[in-house]
Amino acid sequence: MNNLPTFINDIVRIWNIHQHREDLYKQAMTLDNVGSLRRVCSHGYISSLLFKKEIQWIYDGVKCSLQDGDINLKLNTKTIPAKFFGSIDRLSIARILREQEQKTIRIYNSIISGITLSKDEIDIFSDHLQKLKDIDFQLNKELIHSYENVRSFQVALAS
Repeated sequence: MNNLPTFINDIVRIWNIHQHREDLYKQAMTLDNVGSLRRVCSHGYISSLLFKKEIQWIYDGVKCSLQDGDINLKLNTKTIPAKFFGSIDRLSIARILREQEQKTIRIYNSIISGITLSKDEIDIFSDHLQKLKDIDFQLNKELIHSYENVRSFQVALAS
């Protein structure tokens, strides 16, 4: 691998992003007012756990191929501040989650196009990217549904 320091930094960055996603989805699932968004949150939470395991596997493979223990996965172990509060509405929660998914998709696209990857790594990253797009699509459907409900509620109030 010709760009090892960049690759390792990208792996660490992606792992930390999935840790952040895990924390966001976990927080969102603890709220009472998420309704139909709960299913998307659980899917996002489980995917973040799985993706972290797969990223760790890729990292361990690079580390093993070097046959030395000099590189270490420097993970962000800071706790993230609470993004959600009990009074926040489902629309705001979906918007925050979708912004995070879109950020993650952009980072995956830049990593895939920016460095040379093995076939296994391309397969894993492509699979992650497709699943992230699926979650983003579901969040977008939740946003559209929420906007339609708000609009119909406003029309009913105006009548």
